[in-house]
Amino acid sequence: VCHPIPLFRFFAKAWPRFLLQAVFICLGTISYFRSSGKQPALPFLTVLCMLAVSFSATMVSQFGVLDPGTVSLSFFTLALSNWIAFAAMLHFVFRFPLSRDLVAQRKWLLILFYLGTPALPVVLSIICSISGTEFFVCLQRFRNVALPIILPLIFLKHFFDYKNLEGTLEKQQVKLIISAFWLSFGPYLVLYGLPNMMFDGPVIGFQYVVIFSLILPAAYFLALIRYQLLD
Repeated sequence: VCHPIPLFRFFAKAWPRFLLQAVFICLGTISYFRSSGKQPALPFLTVLCMLAVSFSATMVSQFGVLDPGTVSLSFFTLALSNWIAFAAMLHFVFRFPLSRDLVAQRKWLLILFYLGTPALPVVLSIICSISGTEFFVCLQRFRNVALPIILPLIFLKHFFDYKNLEGTLEKQQVKLIISAFWLSFGPYLVLYGLPNMMFDGPVIGFQYVVIFSLILPAAYFLALIRYQLLD
């Protein structure tokens, strides 16, 4: 027999997620209103808002909700918010810093980012389902398959930015981000994302992923706000 969780107990367990969501939304909102109008603050805000949504979606599994409709809605919300966050992250990175904006003259990149990110796991899931495995089981496994491609791509973009930038101001922006990059995504990729996708179980708990995940957004936030590129 399933019994509802008392409200106080729910907040006692869920408050770290609520706090993280509030931090992400605050960082994105402040960067949007305080950074230069030329900076790509809107994609950055989109990334943080979608990550906040994805954290909400994971509460269903964390609290053992068994209702099929709720579980299905949670899965689709999690997958969609992750895909939008990944695409918006590419959108932001390929426009940042402004002197290395690769999107301005290549609008087709936005189509590739926002359509390719969900298309890859869907296509792989269709191929997987041909062998007899249910499509949504495959999609659950492959929904974040673009991440191991996106992360090295982002790192390489920043690396070549740093090598080719001449201005000290912009170099400081990118150097800060490179320093924070692997501290934020390295543990997720190596100890959580890939093991979860390949072996149906992560090496570290989600709470540690949450802690590490704060580092890179904070670095981007500081780069947008502190240096105020060409303001």
